[in-house]
Amino acid sequence: MKTLNILTTGAFATLLLLGSCTKDVDNPNSPGGGGEGGVVEGIPTYATVSLSQGTGAGTYAGAADYVNGTSPASDVEKKITDAVVLVFNSDDVLENYVKFADTELAKAPYAKTFATTTGKKRLYALANLKNYSKIEAIFNGQTAADKKLSNVCKVIQQIADISGATTDNKFWMSNVYKLGATIEDQVTVQKGDENTNNFTIYIGRMVSKVTPRFAADLVVNSGDGTIKTDNAEYRVRNNPTRFYTFPVYENVQLVSPYYDIEYNLAGATGVANEYPNKLNPIDFFDNGTAAAFGKTMGQDSYLTENSPKEAKRHKVTFLSIKAKWTPNENALYLNTDGTVAGDLSGTIAGNQGTFYRVQKWQGGKIVGYCPGIYAETPTNWTDVGGKPGDTAGALFTKVDDRNAAKASVDPCYLIVTYDQGMAYWAYWMRSRLDGTIAEKYALKRNNHYKVNIISVDGVGEPTEDDNLDKDEDLEADASMKATIEVLNWNVVDIEGGI
Repeated sequence: MKTLNILTTGAFATLLLLGSCTKDVDNPNSPGGGGEGGVVEGIPTYATVSLSQGTGAGTYAGAADYVNGTSPASDVEKKITDAVVLVFNSDDVLENYVKFADTELAKAPYAKTFATTTGKKRLYALANLKNYSKIEAIFNGQTAADKKLSNVCKVIQQIADISGATTDNKFWMSNVYKLGATIEDQVTVQKGDENTNNFTIYIGRMVSKVTPRFAADLVVNSGDGTIKTDNAEYRVRNNPTRFYTFPVYENVQLVSPYYDIEYNLAGATGVANEYPNKLNPIDFFDNGTAAAFGKTMGQDSYLTENSPKEAKRHKVTFLSIKAKWTPNENALYLNTDGTVAGDLSGTIAGNQGTFYRVQKWQGGKIVGYCPGIYAETPTNWTDVGGKPGDTAGALFTKVDDRNAAKASVDPCYLIVTYDQGMAYWAYWMRSRLDGTIAEKYALKRNNHYKVNIISVDGVGEPTEDDNLDKDEDLEADASMKATIEVLNWNVVDIEGGI
């Protein structure tokens, strides 16, 4: 974050600030920044700021991110209909709350001139929220502690539906942050120039965008079947309902409201505040609901900022992809009694693509599958250490449904159905190739993530939530492979496999 100085120069003064809720050192070479020509604070003056969605100073993709270019925002994604500027003094206390008039937002550049005082200032901007009551309440507070920058940045915005922040022509916006940016003044202050106090605040959307697609040369890394890409659908899971008003960094790490909160695995019912100290399905859009997929590959979806401290399946944002899997002649087919059968692909095709597998559970988690695909409901099966024809009780206990498997602490088997061949894969979103777990899986605002799926490694899961109940380390999960590039919206192109 840049701390700039306001200087008196006739009718106007100098003012500029970019950033997130992270403090940078002052530039010693800037006027009043610790170098020559200190600034006398507290003298009444004026400043003019403009709002811009420019990508240069406003991006915060670091060198280790996937930075490749820009992705222009659509007209409905960039319009500004209302805006405020927050002015913080040298003690990082909110001292002014400036509203833009409708006439000042009629067309770009969106400029506002307002009265202020000389000295070091930090500027923040918000746009399109319509309701700024939380910030106004802080500004009208009685103590300086209420108005501290650290408090304002962490004001939580909560919406019932992602559309609350992504309505056409009303996308919520705030400052964007450039990680590791060199602290430099962007203009030269010249005494006597009454227009030296014209500066720009770079703002961007509080949400990010994702566009998944299958690569034209998609590779299926399994010799026993194919994925039907032309009927694939997807939706976003683990998409938080809460996010901070401004990007918040702690020790260079982006944090979000759910950063270090554990997920409740004790069987939450989805009731609000049922487990106030843990995350539950209700804390994410579409989790624990029967919401229709509805999005085809290539269509955009919007994401809220999510930075989990640990790469846990119940916390990392992911794309849930639904498509038809068709076994071929190379699959291992078994008869209902567990003995090896011939090619049953024709039988499965005649049954509208429906087939069956035997799922293995241990400790309430999916730990794998028994070998083989069945054209009809199996009565016996094989597993490592067993042989075709082993009965259900010979190795593990058979259970009748998924809830029973989740409740079991003993190894058990569950027969699962791929109705008409439909299967589910998960792509766990990540924005970096290296760094800590939190850095890799942190999804940042104002990024466009382009997910280009280049390979699929075998059959997916028979139900969507089976991806959440698998006990695999996300770092070792290679069922979907993708490539990533980050552009400026920002855009992140991802290639991977499922």
